[in-house]
Amino acid sequence: MAWACELSASIHLEKASRFIFQSQVEALEALKGRSALTVEDFRPYYEAATKTAPEIYKSYTFEMWLNYLKNFELISIQPTQVEITNAGAAIAQYMKDRQYDGGLEKA
Repeated sequence: MAWACELSASIHLEKASRFIFQSQVEALEALKGRSALTVEDFRPYYEAATKTAPEIYKSYTFEMWLNYLKNFELISIQPTQVEITNAGAAIAQYMKDRQYDGGLEKA
């Protein structure tokens, strides 16, 4: 049972790491070590990415960007507070350790 849980978690994190944007990794990094940030504290990361990759973001809203992190359970959102999950901290560290710097993922 423990092996199956570990495998499932690994697959989940692998999927999340393949499609995450650099701006989302940076937002997770900012959240690590803090108790929480507000939803609006995440907006500058999104806005900076829209300037870096405007073609990608013209149909990818802030809510979609934030929901990616929430849907992959990398963050949890209370009414206005955003907290990093263990999965989010693991992804942020994984990407940092590998000096994550992808093509379109720079967005």
